[in-house]
Amino acid sequence: MKARNMDIQQVAQRFLDMNEVRNEWFVQLKEEGRYSEAINIAEQGIEVAKQRGYGTITDWQKSLFDIYRLQGDNANLLQKAEYLVLQTRYDSSRDDYYQTLKELTAPTEWQDTVEHLLAAAEKFRNFDNFIARLMKEHEMWERLFNYCKKESMNEIHAFENDLKPHFGKEILEMYRKQKMERTVIQLINQLVEIRQKIAEEKLKKSLNATLKGFLSINTR
Repeated sequence: MKARNMDIQQVAQRFLDMNEVRNEWFVQLKEEGRYSEAINIAEQGIEVAKQRGYGTITDWQKSLFDIYRLQGDNANLLQKAEYLVLQTRYDSSRDDYYQTLKELTAPTEWQDTVEHLLAAAEKFRNFDNFIARLMKEHEMWERLFNYCKKESMNEIHAFENDLKPHFGKEILEMYRKQKMERTVIQLINQLVEIRQKIAEEKLKKSLNATLKGFLSINTR
């Protein structure tokens, strides 16, 4: 076992720029409880990814999160949890990071943390269901309504039961406008089809008239 570990270590030191090698070494150090060395490897991995302008920054941050949890290092764990809540938008582990953040944040500081998350997340171009749920959890009904409204009616529909008691009239009006818009679009499509049919009929008549004229000339 010792010989194998030495081999891995020697290879890792020579090929640390390869992410797979660095990760293999990180896993070995973590399993052996050599957390300080593992943290160093992860932090180097983050720097390499930054220099290259692509790579596995978030993956290494997740690795640091796991190490800090094993160490019981709540100060660094809190920092990484907040980072990962914002950077893992399509990751199933996001709720775990959020729960950790919530558990470790002092109650007197929690509202400021929520505001920071919302301010950062609202800058994202795409709708974020997690952020909408965060607004719902803290009963920020007006902000939730405006956040859903700027996206589409699908989002309004997803949170309709929560928003209806506060914005029932507005939601009803939005549905009415949506119905009218769909009706107008249907009418426009029908008119386009009619115009196409009329144009086709005119073209047929024109071609028939031209053909008859051609035939009458050639039969004289």
